[in-house]
Amino acid sequence: MAEQETNRLATQEYWVGWDIGGAHLKVAYLVADKLHVQQYACPLWKGIHELQASMQDALQDALAAGIDLLQRSHAITMTGELVDAFSTRNAGVHAIIDSVQAQLEQSVAVRYFNGQHCVSEADAKQQAEMVASANWLASGCSVAQALEQALFVDIGSTTTDLLRIKGNQLQRRGNSDFERMRNAELVYTGVVRSCPNTLCTSISFDGQEMPLVAEQFAVTADVYRILEQLPAHADYSSTMDGAEKNQHNSMRRLARMVACDYEDYDATVWQQLAQDFALRQRQLIVDAVKQQIVLSPGCKILVGAGVGRFLLPAIADELGLAYLDFASAVLPVGTQMSATADDCAPAIALATLQHSNTATESEV
Repeated sequence: MAEQETNRLATQEYWVGWDIGGAHLKVAYLVADKLHVQQYACPLWKGIHELQASMQDALQDALAAGIDLLQRSHAITMTGELVDAFSTRNAGVHAIIDSVQAQLEQSVAVRYFNGQHCVSEADAKQQAEMVASANWLASGCSVAQALEQALFVDIGSTTTDLLRIKGNQLQRRGNSDFERMRNAELVYTGVVRSCPNTLCTSISFDGQEMPLVAEQFAVTADVYRILEQLPAHADYSSTMDGAEKNQHNSMRRLARMVACDYEDYDATVWQQLAQDFALRQRQLIVDAVKQQIVLSPGCKILVGAGVGRFLLPAIADELGLAYLDFASAVLPVGTQMSATADDCAPAIALATLQHSNTATESEV
């Protein structure tokens, strides 16, 4: 009987949640009371082969740990269709689905999240506009199941998602990325891949306001690397100049944003510049949070996720909100998890929302 129970837990009881981004692949799955999460570099703009390679790495890593993911059901969400390797978003959705199907064809079931349900391959292709960039809704559904009222904020490598929950229901004014950007529910800023000149057009430097160079010499990973705030496991993306990921090189790259060389000033100047850029990004996020809080009177809880969630406890405190990490808010008490679990909220959401459902079309 013990062996039968082990086999049951090792096969179909839990779903595998995948979040396929344009820069990273994230996977989450439950085994008994332990949550497994992993993130892989996946520069999808280079071509669909990058997704194939990253998924194979994930499958092999799980197998090496004694877990055959092909014996499970899978739920997929994505934002990778946005990369310029695809001529349109619909073309990207179709290409990603084809790649996933080829690699998971031996699985119990493969379903795709369309913002409301998990649907079959055929339905997902017909509903490509709904499947595209729906990962934020998966996370939101998970929070809404757990909390009556909250503001969910996911700061990733490239973007920040904001979603209000009230009465255990999602409250949103936008569905598409276009609508969400117009309503401060999506802010195109993240802690790894955003260029500093997207945070502001000028910055105080050497005693006066200084315009920024309109080139991609540095990214926010350089900013937070200098400030020693960027989690090492989040530092996947390549540097702009191909040089190493360390403080010195990050300062050298950041200096070019104000048309300088590193040697022109003391290192403390570049540290201050990094701090000023971080404050500019923080303000972009604070402004968006404030806009959502105004629309949600009585909201007292901010739920944070993503590799940039290290910014959120202080923001919540500033605005008089309690702070909860995503995984702590949505997972059963006693679930074992790694410190990086909250980096992968959409994947966790699909794993936890789906594991008790059937392998046929599932409603979230």
